[in-house]
Amino acid sequence: MKSSRNRPVHDHGGGVRSLRVPIPDNPLGHTLVYVVDTDRGPVLIDTGWDDPESWDTLADGLTACGTSVAEIHGVVITHHHPDHHGLSGRVREASGAWIAMHAADTAVVRRTRQARPERWFSYMTAKLTAAGAPEEHIAPLRTPRPRALPGLSPALPDRDIVPGELLDLAGRRLRAIWTPGHTPGHVCLHLEETHPTRLPGHGRLFSGDHLLPGITPHIGLYEDPDDATVTDPLGDYLDSLERVGRLAPAEVLPAHQHPFPTPPPVCASCSPTTRPASPPCGPSSPSRSRPGSSPNAWSGTAPGSRSRTAPGTSRSRRPRPICAAWSSWAGRRRCRGANR
Repeated sequence: MKSSRNRPVHDHGGGVRSLRVPIPDNPLGHTLVYVVDTDRGPVLIDTGWDDPESWDTLADGLTACGTSVAEIHGVVITHHHPDHHGLSGRVREASGAWIAMHAADTAVVRRTRQARPERWFSYMTAKLTAAGAPEEHIAPLRTPRPRALPGLSPALPDRDIVPGELLDLAGRRLRAIWTPGHTPGHVCLHLEETHPTRLPGHGRLFSGDHLLPGITPHIGLYEDPDDATVTDPLGDYLDSLERVGRLAPAEVLPAHQHPFPTPPPVCASCSPTTRPASPPCGPSSPSRSRPGSSPNAWSGTAPGSRSRTAPGTSRSRRPRPICAAWSSWAGRRRCRGANR
């Protein structure tokens, strides 16, 4: 009997299903594309890699769900990477669906579409060389590519995802949570509805690549090749972990591997009912929120902007108290409120 984790279509209840869309020649194997029912038609969370097999799998999966690509109402993208945003353009062409993305990642998409591929190869070569990568790893980047690579001409979104706001999905409560680190405009999506099996917690979280059950997401280098401004993606990622820790969802629906229930918070300060404005296991970071903002979203800088420091300077950060139950999903360590 096939495990529910390996079925091409899985019904998560409450009008949410997932499709396992393959990623060719990649150890991750697949992207979980979520189909969310709304009063105006199905909406996709991510779309998968731009590849014929991936497209066929997406189309067949939607048919198995009782719908089709042509009936898709909208596409919500967690981040701009090609295994998430790759098929968005084809879905829009087939259905007329809108595409929504955070403004910071839309800026990356716009830059990618405008720059010649050679510009990105030379940029990555210089970065890897400076970091001390072996020459055999860098050499393929110096070789001219005979064909276009996936992700170098991504679809330009036509809607912005605004952090902290509910998305315009008729009949659903889906709130955008800005979680930069993996990419500058990565978002998680908090479905603020009772879990269909009544698991304890606050709704469900579509986590994209921010939280995964058995592996640690890589931290993205999201500088602009033509901009010398220093960014701090690792610091952004740690801040984002604190942000989602306050949500305490009943279940996490990631973009890879499989869904998983969240570990129960052990520290009293982790509970959103006891300290709604505090990050897990510690006080709020300075300059990370504004008066009157939602405790579920970070809007310390304008939507679409990035945390920046002038070239040649470093960004001072205090040690972050990260709840271990949220910072180590695979280990499931108990929360001790220790500084990490």
